Amino acid sequence: MIAARLTILGLVMLATAGAAPTPAATMMPAAVPSVPTPSATTSAPLGTPPAHSPAPATTPNYTYRIVPKPDPSADPLGPEIVEVDLNNRKVTDTIAIRVITNDAVVKVTSGAMGRSGVVPQTGPREFTAVSKIQRVPFFARGWGITLEIVAYTADGRKTSVKVPVTLG
Repeated sequence: MIAARLTILGLVMLATAGAAPTPAATMMPAAVPSVPTPSATTSAPLGTPPAHSPAPATTPNYTYRIVPKPDPSADPLGPEIVEVDLNNRKVTDTIAIRVITNDAVVKVTSGAMGRSGVVPQTGPREFTAVSKIQRVPFFARGWGITLEIVAYTADGRKTSVKVPVTLG
């Protein structure tokens, strides 16, 4: 039971990496209502506030930073992880991950305890994910686990950084 819960924890930490999760095969997609596209001639008078303005996305407060030492013998055109930031070293209900890489990196994954998922690219050399995680059972609080961040190039070369975290 402990291994199953922790395996789920590792999976859930990564499953909602900034994008909507893929529905299970047995689920039917919800109907999307048709929204008319506004024409170029339809506009509100100046000074009229929009009917609905989306709330700005909040930027996580990254307080746990790992800056790996560069490998002097590494290929200068190979993948490099410059920095890994987490919202906290203690993983509780939400985990926010930001990975800064060099230009050669096209994909980043994050994993723990045999499970991994893709961290989406959100800008040049930047990959970020914010995920809700399952509640950590009381008996597992304080346990240390290792989060592995792996960066890949288009031709399959990779590098990784291990980040120690504590379950809270």
